[in-house]
Amino acid sequence: MGGTKSHEYHLVSEVGEDILAECKHCKELYNQEILQMAEENNAVKALGNRNNVSLAENQIHTCPSCGSSEFTYQNSIEVC
Repeated sequence: MGGTKSHEYHLVSEVGEDILAECKHCKELYNQEILQMAEENNAVKALGNRNNVSLAENQIHTCPSCGSSEFTYQNSIEVC
């Protein structure tokens, strides 16, 4: 353990509470919550104040790997 990265494992499920976002261009998968947190952190760095950052849950995401904004979404369950 340790380091700056962590990995989550998900099972695609219609009843899942998490949402997986798959980039249509590079096929990378992200938990939508993690993707949104990364975008909020980038906005905080740009604006310098978390109080000014309010990203909508249904905003268009940007893929950290390739920069594409085209995603498909699926419900999933996080598994250990």
